[in-house]
Amino acid sequence: MHNNIDLSLLKVISTLVSCGSVTKTAEILNVSPGAISYSLNKARFQTGAHLFIRTRTGMKPDSTALELSLRYQKFNSSLTEKREAEPGYQRDALTFNTWSLLELMLASTDSLADDEPSPWRHVFRPYVESVAERVRILREGEIDIDIGSKLPADAMIGKTKLFTSKVAIVAGANNRHAGTAFTLDDWYNNQHAVWSVMVDYYTTGITQTSAALKHFNARKISVVSGSIINMLTFCAATDCIMIVPAYCVPILEKNFQLRSFTMPKEIEAWYDCFVHFNTQLINEPAAIEYLNKLIGKVNALYG
Repeated sequence: MHNNIDLSLLKVISTLVSCGSVTKTAEILNVSPGAISYSLNKARFQTGAHLFIRTRTGMKPDSTALELSLRYQKFNSSLTEKREAEPGYQRDALTFNTWSLLELMLASTDSLADDEPSPWRHVFRPYVESVAERVRILREGEIDIDIGSKLPADAMIGKTKLFTSKVAIVAGANNRHAGTAFTLDDWYNNQHAVWSVMVDYYTTGITQTSAALKHFNARKISVVSGSIINMLTFCAATDCIMIVPAYCVPILEKNFQLRSFTMPKEIEAWYDCFVHFNTQLINEPAAIEYLNKLIGKVNALYG
């Protein structure tokens, strides 16, 4: 294997290993798909290996591509370790990847009067929903903390559960079709606003899953959006309804003209939310202590 392969080529290979798509890799690196193909051909020439095989499920890396991807990740990790070992190094921010409703919940923890202000700025990146991309940006240190559905096991990613919650329905305070309870007929008679991000809701049994999928697929969808905040605002101003984790309901009713309902018993569903972090953070006790406090404050407010 060529030992002097260009760092930019290693980055292309590592990104493609993570997301499995030339097009997605080009979007992440802000270049054209043609540029990615050119880089791959250059890397193939330098290594003498094919690197990737195109399959129905995406670009599958061979052993050489996996080794080069690991080399790039180790290089990034060593840079982080070197920076943090420098005398006088002082972290000034924690970078998050999470959906906007959880951003709102995290921001609200700063309003607790008896708490000291955060020692670091909270930097929220535009939400990345792809599991492969969430793993990549955590592994490569582009973010410190990811909050959302559970990610696959990874030696470079730590995790702890933030909450488990039933799924609830929210409707505008003046919704003309919502009464004091919510039945299956109400589910079908109301128009639904849908957040386009794939949320990992689940049921407690196979039979329940089959029934829930049937009811989810048959609902009347009025509008679909990638912004959950836009959808909640829309529901508050119209007769549309939306489903959210019940854990989030208190902050929604506080900040939007919304009221909540228990899901019809025929489609009861649940959601698990996890806090993931790059294990490099373990080397920063102050950051880990603060993260533990942040989780505790969120649960104290909404749990």
